[in-house]
Amino acid sequence: GDVEGARHRLASAFPQALADGSRAAFHLACQAFLELVRAGRLEEAISHSQAHLSKAADPSVLGKLGAPGEAELATRMLHLMDVMSVLAYDDVQSSPAARLLSHEQRERTADEVNEAVLLDGWRPTLGEPRPVDPLLRLCQHLVVCRREEWVADGCFGELLDLEKELRGEGVTGMRDEESAASGAAPMEH
Repeated sequence: GDVEGARHRLASAFPQALADGSRAAFHLACQAFLELVRAGRLEEAISHSQAHLSKAADPSVLGKLGAPGEAELATRMLHLMDVMSVLAYDDVQSSPAARLLSHEQRERTADEVNEAVLLDGWRPTLGEPRPVDPLLRLCQHLVVCRREEWVADGCFGELLDLEKELRGEGVTGMRDEESAASGAAPMEH
């Protein structure tokens, strides 16, 4: 439910994922609208939709981003119509649209934003190609999640280095000498 907090964290770690018209910006704008409706702030929700949601599904913005075109626009328009349907009910909580104000909707939004960060927000300045392989995307997701956990813990301990972990040299992959010294069973190589 903390859309502004999510935007702030994304802006600091993956600013390109929040570009106008990006998937992450679209889904966060939709969720912000739903959170305003949930709080009963309908006038603010309508103002928010006019300011942010109208741009989020604009074909001219999607074209500038090199978005997949008609398929992406159609998907966004369907989602936008679904989200805006909450305005049709006096009592949204007892309506068919109540699912949009649920915790599960927040989870779906988080999943969409995570996917957008992995696909749209991957840092091309590092010279790395956009991830295509599902296993690579999963590993990148793990690295991002562990980094966020590390920051939330006050940057305490060692940051996950996936390459070291895969070579058995990282925090969870103790070397045989360290295993023997600690009394733990040596790792299989």
